[in-house]
Amino acid sequence: MDKTFPERVKGSLKNRVFSKIPESRAKDWLWWQYMRGKFGALRKEILNLDVEESGWSEGFYFVKLRGGLTFYDWETPQSFRSFWAHSNKQTDFLTFGVLDDIVTRYKYPQAIPIAPPFPSSFGHTCYHHSGSIVDMEVSPEQKLLLTERFTPRSGDVFLDVGAYIGFGTMRLSELVGSKGKVIAFECNPDIQRLLVKNVLENKLSNVTVIGKGVWNKNESVMLGDAEPQGRSLIEGTSGMEIEGITIDSLKLDRVNFISMTINGAELEALEGARETLEKLHPNLSIIGWVYREGQPIWKRVKPMLESFGYTCLVGGRGRVIAWKD
Repeated sequence: MDKTFPERVKGSLKNRVFSKIPESRAKDWLWWQYMRGKFGALRKEILNLDVEESGWSEGFYFVKLRGGLTFYDWETPQSFRSFWAHSNKQTDFLTFGVLDDIVTRYKYPQAIPIAPPFPSSFGHTCYHHSGSIVDMEVSPEQKLLLTERFTPRSGDVFLDVGAYIGFGTMRLSELVGSKGKVIAFECNPDIQRLLVKNVLENKLSNVTVIGKGVWNKNESVMLGDAEPQGRSLIEGTSGMEIEGITIDSLKLDRVNFISMTINGAELEALEGARETLEKLHPNLSIIGWVYREGQPIWKRVKPMLESFGYTCLVGGRGRVIAWKD
């Protein structure tokens, strides 16, 4: 049986250490020292957000940016308290996590493998998302070409597989515009409810939400028990039965991009997308750092995609980007 979510995702030393410390003011202080050093750029971007309104509505916390979108989210984790206290408190604490997610999920969505590096107080580089194109071991010229290739444009069709609460989907909706389309897949019912709210409240008419698990067959499949963001279709037999769907069964006539962030089920999802990949050649961004059978899945994703005729690059943490001319 595959490992559970905490075992499958090899956490950093910071995460492993902090998870063992009881909640306290001392822990909050230690967390702030870490955040101040490593995520100074994130704090600066949060401070630059122009918040018009924030609060609680219909079961969710929200932040409305001036002249822009409204973002619905869950309450802020307690570990963010010191970070909030040193960030000018644009919102109350319970909605501060929404600001963090606006920067890390909307402004720099995981689905797009492009993120700028920022210097940190510790003298090394901090990325909003590990494994972006700037982290790939290729020449500066190749990075420019790849950045151009993987930048969504007006009219594109984008499949966001594992859309989570929808902040990245909201950004993709803007980038592809009214002539484009985003198909957002989220199989966890609790998360899907928040995704749908973000789409409907912001009137994103170019977004379609599919509440099914992307898989290698159109059949019922078990969504394993774990923390909401970490539930997976490869968890075993305990959990919740949901409906699975293949990308090939959608019979799409055009797809420009596919992003997959589905906690280890990317292998099955790609098997169920083989006809689409062979016919339409979409650009791919696959999160490959989740472990299955003792190894990160990029080690199986990369040869699979190469057998489909794709060219692949793997980032330092394990993100796979792939394309086919």
